Amino acid sequence: MPGVDLEPVHRAGRGLRGRNALAGLRGRVARANVFTHDVEETALTLAAHAAIGLANARRGDELQSALASRDIIGQAKGILMERFNVPVGAAFTMLTKLSQELNIPLYEVARKLIFEEHPST
Repeated sequence: MPGVDLEPVHRAGRGLRGRNALAGLRGRVARANVFTHDVEETALTLAAHAAIGLANARRGDELQSALASRDIIGQAKGILMERFNVPVGAAFTMLTKLSQELNIPLYEVARKLIFEEHPST
């Protein structure tokens, strides 16, 4: 069926699968030539800007998560350094070896260590 081609917008949103509905964006109209070329270009430009905004928001969420993970891993390293009287590098090696042996992400190993050491009440 003829309609507005939003494939460039769809391509721009491909990396936003999951939480973002933009990845599935497809536009069709019942009749061909309903919109002028200028309107189509404006719509595509706005959609591209929206895709960029969503990608930046997602990147911000990922950064916040990374910073939280870094804090948790740092706390776990501190616990190991104090408990076993080892330097920071050795504490990190302990965490990574345990993560690999148990096949558990490093963050989860660190989180479990912290909450076993200091359980929430």
